[in-house]
Amino acid sequence: MGADQESPSYRIKWADFQDWVKAHGCRIEAFSEPYAGVVDVIKDETGKRFTIYPPFEKLNAYTVYKACMRLGIPMPDCAKEQEKIQNIIDNHRNGEK
Repeated sequence: MGADQESPSYRIKWADFQDWVKAHGCRIEAFSEPYAGVVDVIKDETGKRFTIYPPFEKLNAYTVYKACMRLGIPMPDCAKEQEKIQNIIDNHRNGEK
């Protein structure tokens, strides 16, 4: 039985995520038509970017985890929880118990 991905503990509000990445040297750049609603999160220091697609009212923790890993910034608590779950899944797939 997998983790409940719709559980509130595995979600992060879009506004909180924006504050988090901005506090870690990133900016958010919105696309224009025909990709309205799609955004890139860009770490100015390195030029690394991560694209996020709508809806973003509440991002799932795995998206936040992947964004933080790609951008090279620390993860908020919800994403750390997802990282633990992903490690368990990866270990299981690799035959470890």
